[in-house]
Amino acid sequence: MGPHSGASIGPLTERQLANFWSKVDQSGDCWLWTGFKNPAGYGVVSLSGKLRTAHRVAVAIRDGVMPEGLVVRHSCDNPICVRPDHLILGTQGDNMRDRAKRGRTAAGEGHHNALKTHCPKGHEYTPENTYVDPVRLWRTCRTCQAAWNREYDAKRASKKVSSVSAGQG
Repeated sequence: MGPHSGASIGPLTERQLANFWSKVDQSGDCWLWTGFKNPAGYGVVSLSGKLRTAHRVAVAIRDGVMPEGLVVRHSCDNPICVRPDHLILGTQGDNMRDRAKRGRTAAGEGHHNALKTHCPKGHEYTPENTYVDPVRLWRTCRTCQAAWNREYDAKRASKKVSSVSAGQG
């Protein structure tokens, strides 16, 4: 499992706590991780030979455990912040909605895909011709999706007919 995994993080030893806080700059509003950072910009710390993201460890320190299956969201929107009162537990869906509100998804106004006015096949993205997935927050051309659905249904129907005619159905 990687440092972003949903595995729980239990209570830390005094030595682990001292090591963790020695890599945190608490001089500003955000408490910044000064240790190793992964390519995505999140702090990473080794605990008992396993890599963990620093913000997940900060929640484990605050709450006694980092629950499995939840994600940590930054209210400050700063990936290297480990200040416990800036960290909120939530679901991946909550995290994706945060991304959308901050304009970092295809559905967000600040994302480069939001500037596209037509789908790859040339259909215009209008309110009537655009479906926005409520969970993934990406948009789909309704005309292209309808064509794909017709092709898929036709393939399934032809497979069903051929299996019935071969005596398999």
